[in-house]
Amino acid sequence: MVSNEWYSPVATTPSVFIDVMRNLITTCTPNPIAATKVFGEMLGSLYAYKHGLEIFLIRIGHATPTPSDVRDLAMWISPRDLAQLVGIGIDHPNVHFEIVYGVSGNTRSWYDNSNAERLGYRPLDNAESYAAEVLAQKGSVTERRHYQGGSYTQID
Repeated sequence: MVSNEWYSPVATTPSVFIDVMRNLITTCTPNPIAATKVFGEMLGSLYAYKHGLEIFLIRIGHATPTPSDVRDLAMWISPRDLAQLVGIGIDHPNVHFEIVYGVSGNTRSWYDNSNAERLGYRPLDNAESYAAEVLAQKGSVTERRHYQGGSYTQID
């Protein structure tokens, strides 16, 4: 039974809480969009641990039919790989609070997606199969597009 009082999951599940905090803190970048995303993940954590909800969060890279620029070679997720991740989030029996990266099996990926793999994610696509076409494009990299936050990246 869960009380209505705030409690810390550290007391009952320290390794899980530490992993959640490490994951959230290491991915926070100094801009308002990132801050709101981290807030949403923390709120998901609260409802999972306090109220027993099953929370499955996908940090979607760039969901398009094909990668369109150099940044996509790391962050792209194909429609069928995204569908697979959503299916895992809905159907997996052991989801309590999970954060996974929504990226295909990209050779140039920036992310450790072992959490998704632990849940059975087996990406079918790899942006590298489009690399020659993407790299041949003129102007495929702009100052901000090569950052994880893309055009939303705030450079102060």
